[in-house]
Amino acid sequence: MSPPTGLSDSQVVERRVAHGENKLAEAPRVPAWKRCVAQFKDLLIIILLAATLISFVVSGELKTPIVVLIVVVANATIGQSREQS
Repeated sequence: MSPPTGLSDSQVVERRVAHGENKLAEAPRVPAWKRCVAQFKDLLIIILLAATLISFVVSGELKTPIVVLIVVVANATIGQSREQS
């Protein structure tokens, strides 16, 4: 091998046979539903969901729990889209 020209064709074939292709193994893809569920495993999200339920039970009002649920779902959506990229 010479640095300016690299390996000869026969050396390339020889090394491919001996060592295989020069490729990294692909990481296994995580299914979308698992990524979605993982967004709700965060302690803060669990606390927010519990607070939403308690708020609804105590006050009977829907406005605040719905707003919190929208924020939690938006957070999960953003988090899941970040994991894909």
